[in-house]
Amino acid sequence: MQPILNNLSWLAIGRIFQLLASATVGVLVARYLGPSDFGRMSFSIAFVSLFIVVVPLGMPSVLIREMVRDRTSQVRLLGIAVATQSVAAIMVYGIVVSAIGVVAHSDRMLLTLAAIYGLTVLAKPADVFRTWFEAEVKSGYVVRMEMAVLVVASLAKILAIVLGSSVWVFVAIQAALMSANSFGAMLVYRRVTRRQLFSEWDTGTALNLLSQSWPMIISAVGLVLYLQIDQVMLGRMASDTQVGLYSAALRLSEVWYSVPMLLVSTLFPAIVRAHEASAERFRARIAALLELFNGVSICIALVISISSGWIVKLLYGEAYADAGPVLALHVWSAVFIFMGTITGKWYLLQGIQRWNIFRNFLGAGVNIVLNLWAIPLWGAWGAALTTLLSYMAANFLADIFTASARPLFFEKLRALFLWPRLFWRPKSRLAKL
Repeated sequence: MQPILNNLSWLAIGRIFQLLASATVGVLVARYLGPSDFGRMSFSIAFVSLFIVVVPLGMPSVLIREMVRDRTSQVRLLGIAVATQSVAAIMVYGIVVSAIGVVAHSDRMLLTLAAIYGLTVLAKPADVFRTWFEAEVKSGYVVRMEMAVLVVASLAKILAIVLGSSVWVFVAIQAALMSANSFGAMLVYRRVTRRQLFSEWDTGTALNLLSQSWPMIISAVGLVLYLQIDQVMLGRMASDTQVGLYSAALRLSEVWYSVPMLLVSTLFPAIVRAHEASAERFRARIAALLELFNGVSICIALVISISSGWIVKLLYGEAYADAGPVLALHVWSAVFIFMGTITGKWYLLQGIQRWNIFRNFLGAGVNIVLNLWAIPLWGAWGAALTTLLSYMAANFLADIFTASARPLFFEKLRALFLWPRLFWRPKSRLAKL
C-alpha cells in the first residue's frame, strides 16, 4: 500500500507544480505576446496535437498490463513498442507538415511554428518508457525529471521575454520541453534499471499489441478532436486574436481539471472494493462521489464566472479583456469534466471500455458541427459554448444510450439536484466515500 501512496503523492506534487508554472510563466508569455501571437502559438500546438495522439498507437495501457503480468518480457515489449511507434512518428510528422501546408499555405509564420512544434512527434516514441514506471508504481522518478525540465524551460521563457524574442522562440522552447520529457523518461529508465533499451524484434508480439490497442487509438483520436478542435477551427474561421482570447480563458478554466483526476485515482481502490462487495454499496459510493464533484465544480464555476472579467484583466491585462465572457462560460465545462472522470472508471468496472469510443466521437461530432454555426456568429465565445455542450454530450448524455451506463446517467442527473446536501450534511455524505 505504501508504494501506491508514494506514487500518488508524487503524481499530485508533479501536477500541482505544473499548474503553478503554467499559471505564472504561461500568463507572462501570454501578456508578452498579446492575443494575436499567443493565438498563433496556441493554434500551432493544437494543430499538431490532433496528429500526435496517433503516435502511441493506443499501446500504453496494454503495455502496462502486459508488463505487470510478465516482468521477464518487459525489455522485449518496450523495444517492440518503441520501434513500432517510431515508424508511426515518421509517418505522422510527414502528415503534419503536409496538412499545415494545405491549411495555412499562405501564412509562412504559421507554417514555421507548426513545423517546429511538430518535431515533438519524432520524440514521442521515447515516451513509451514512462509505462514501465507506471507498471512498477515508481512514477516519482519521472515526475522529478519532469519538474527539473519544467524549471529550465520556464527560465528559458522568462529569458526570451527579457530579450524581446519572437513567437517562434516560445514555440521552440515548448517543443524542447515536450521532447526533453520524452527522452528524459528513456534516460531515467536506463539509469534506474541498467537494462538495455531494445531487444529482439518479434512481429507476432507487435501485431498482438496492435490488435489489443486499436480501440484506444480510435478513442484517443475522438478525445483529442473534441478537446483541441476549437482552437484549430477558430484559427481558420475567425482570427489569430480570437484563438488567443479563447486559449487564455482555456488555461484558467483547465486549472481545476486535475482535481477530480487525483481524487478518483486516490479513491479508486475503495470504489473497486465497493463494486466487488455489492451493487448497492457501489451505487452509494458513486452517488456520494458525484455529489461531491458536482458541489465542488459548481462552486468553482460560480465564483470564477462572476469574477471572470476581473481575473482576466488582473492576470492578462486589458488586451485580453474580451476573454472575460469566454472564461465565464467555459468554466462551466468543469461540471462535466468532473463527471467524466467517474464515467471512465464506471465503464472500466462494468467492462464497457469500448463505449468510450462512442462518447468521445459523440463529443467531437457535437463540437465540430456546432462550431460551424457558433464561431462565425460569436468567435471565441461561440467556441466556448460548443465546448460546454460537447462535454455535456460526451460525459453526461452519452450514458443514456447503453443499458450498462444508463444507471450512471440517472445518478448524475440526481446528483445535479442533490449536491447542496453536502453543505448541511457534510459528514454523512463524505462518510460514504
